[in-house]
Amino acid sequence: MTIFWNFVLVAGLAALSGPLLEGADLKAGLDAYNNGNWQRAAAEFRPLADAGDAVAQFSMGKLYAEGRGVPRDLAQSAVWHRKAADQGYALAQFTLGRMYEAGQGVAPDAAKAAHWYRQAAEQGRSYAQFHLGLLHEAGRGVARDYGLALRWYRAAAGQGYPPAQFKLGEAYHRGRGVEPDDAQAVRWYRLAAGQGLPDAQFLIGLAHLEGRGADKSDQSAARWFRAAADQGLPRAQYQLALLYGDGKGVPQDYAEAARLLENPARGGNPDAMYRLGTMYAQGQGVERNEARALAFYRAAAAKGSVEAQFNLGTVYFQGRGVERDLKTAAEWYTKAAERGDPKAQQTLAMLYQRGHGVPRDEGEAAFWSGRTAEARRMYPQALDSYRKGAGLGNARSQFRLGRMYFNGLGVDQDRAQGVEWYRKAAAGGVAEAQTGLGVLYERGEVVEQSFSQAVAWYRKAAAQQQPEALYNLGAACEHGRGVLADAAEAARWYEKAARLGVSQAQVALAGLYRQGRGVPPDMVRAYAWLQLAARNDHPEASKQLAALRLSPEQVLQATRLARQWAQAEPAK
Repeated sequence: MTIFWNFVLVAGLAALSGPLLEGADLKAGLDAYNNGNWQRAAAEFRPLADAGDAVAQFSMGKLYAEGRGVPRDLAQSAVWHRKAADQGYALAQFTLGRMYEAGQGVAPDAAKAAHWYRQAAEQGRSYAQFHLGLLHEAGRGVARDYGLALRWYRAAAGQGYPPAQFKLGEAYHRGRGVEPDDAQAVRWYRLAAGQGLPDAQFLIGLAHLEGRGADKSDQSAARWFRAAADQGLPRAQYQLALLYGDGKGVPQDYAEAARLLENPARGGNPDAMYRLGTMYAQGQGVERNEARALAFYRAAAAKGSVEAQFNLGTVYFQGRGVERDLKTAAEWYTKAAERGDPKAQQTLAMLYQRGHGVPRDEGEAAFWSGRTAEARRMYPQALDSYRKGAGLGNARSQFRLGRMYFNGLGVDQDRAQGVEWYRKAAAGGVAEAQTGLGVLYERGEVVEQSFSQAVAWYRKAAAQQQPEALYNLGAACEHGRGVLADAAEAARWYEKAARLGVSQAQVALAGLYRQGRGVPPDMVRAYAWLQLAARNDHPEASKQLAALRLSPEQVLQATRLARQWAQAEPAK
């Protein structure tokens, strides 16, 4: 609440210096407050507040919130703000809304927060209009209505309120409630940026960097990134570091690039960690230090950086700063290769050919050669490699060969031939092939429709935790396709898929919790799973969230659950 009360302090002093300052006692209270004489301020304000002066009541509420001149007591603060708010004092109405939204001194209640925001918003207070817009956008305490949210943002932005200007820029940028318009987005971002909003400054920099809605100019991009970076915005620091590293828009300066990367790296940005690791490995802008390079690579790799995983493989392969270890090198190359990095795939093919760090295996070598060629859209070469690997009994090569026949990549489309290779790969234990066969049997495509066969293949893939198979098995159990309908069993499979980040499973599981089918009715869990699905861009999740009616306490509980589950999801 520190930022909130700092805002109230500034806004409150502005209000106290306005036309409501009529009594000498009120002025004496303000003078005492400005001079840091809190007890004197409280002594001056209290009689006026008791007599019904709204400004003095607001001032007493502020003193209780800050613990200045009186013991800190948020409940008492809320009492005084309520007295002033009931008299129509807009700043007190807004402050009371914030207290209800945050549960400070009162029980959390988004509906009451919206009520008080509206009272102040209708008096033209831009900060209240903005916060009311936020509630309508999120559907908290009011019906979710982005059009109405946009109207409140416009009202606040028209008065020059930077966060509302930023929100309007965001709306035009993403095409939310308005037609996408990069120029309009930049116009609103620029207004907010001119008042020092770092996120807006960053996005104007990005617009100049990409030439979207603004002239393409590395120099302009660098100026805006610098403005945001100097305020500590990590993503601006990262982008500015890239410009310094490449000498674009600014003189090339590796030392400045390294300095700028430190903060985003500490904040967990894997790309910043990887780049700092590279700079320490090469001695660019910093003293060469293999140990620090290794530490940054490890941290970035743990966050899912493919480049860092590849570089770790190279560090161990070459023995740079560590004892040479071909087995560990192969493990890191495999992580990067499985994530689709062509360099790692090509290197892994070589390792399997030569038996370095892995058993010599021509089938695996052919598979990874095929993956390399396919990633580079060299389909005829990929086809040759997969054929070689498939002929050697490599199940993953058989699956990729089946995909190429099924989709007509580098070869005339032949879906029947594709299915035959899927069967070989599925028999070899490839979960993706097993899932693919299950889908074909469920839909009756290329093969005769058979729900029982579909379920049989889904079960094989689900045993390997293949996400799509887990979800499909849940759907089969819910709707009785190929198995007896069993909502409890459906919930079990949906939850496995949902915890792996499958948004369809998250929505389906939320539906079961809403209806109490197969699980006890639980609106909090339903809301939490829908929140995760909305974050994963499921098209129906936001609509279903808006339809749920939860208390503020339940929403907070659901949000904590969703955060906990999201942290447990595997890195994508």
